[in-house]
Amino acid sequence: MDAPFWPGRRILLGAGGSVAAATMPQTAAALRLGAGVQLRVVTTPAAATFVTPAPLAAAAGHAVYTDGRTGDLIVPHVELAAWADLVLVMPATADLLAQAALGLAPNLLTTVLLAATCPVVMVPAMNAAMWAKPAVRRNVATLRADGVGVLDPVDGVSLGDGSVGPGAMPAPAQVLAFAARFCAGSEPLDVAG
Repeated sequence: MDAPFWPGRRILLGAGGSVAAATMPQTAAALRLGAGVQLRVVTTPAAATFVTPAPLAAAAGHAVYTDGRTGDLIVPHVELAAWADLVLVMPATADLLAQAALGLAPNLLTTVLLAATCPVVMVPAMNAAMWAKPAVRRNVATLRADGVGVLDPVDGVSLGDGSVGPGAMPAPAQVLAFAARFCAGSEPLDVAG
């Protein structure tokens, strides 16, 4: 993965409760090994139904933070947010997008999002019908207006429910390219993937 922007950068990778979370060990490995980033991972409780901490921690090279596991951190949401150069949420579910758009913080990841002062990029993954819903589109528009980078899902890919349409996460290289442009300030906030 050609990523001259990334070596040594600190990415906090947040995983929401989509079936796409099952690919997070591969994504974490691609980010850490391919792009050379320092990585910390925070999962929502819903993400735990799709990916367990052990393989994700092995790929990330660091223990995974959950609502029940914060290691030696005193104020986990503040310390994790302060550590990060970028908060990258993938997969971002419709529920997670709504929580972030409304400023709700029912779990460690959403609390980190509220505490973050670094750039935040969200990569939605969901059923195509969900992605098309007006409520989801409003939440995405709100996040973009608030300065959050949102990379539209990939179209034309078979989704977890067997349907085909926009809803799949782009490859990690595409996500990093978007995030690099976003962090450099050259990516318009209303960009469609």
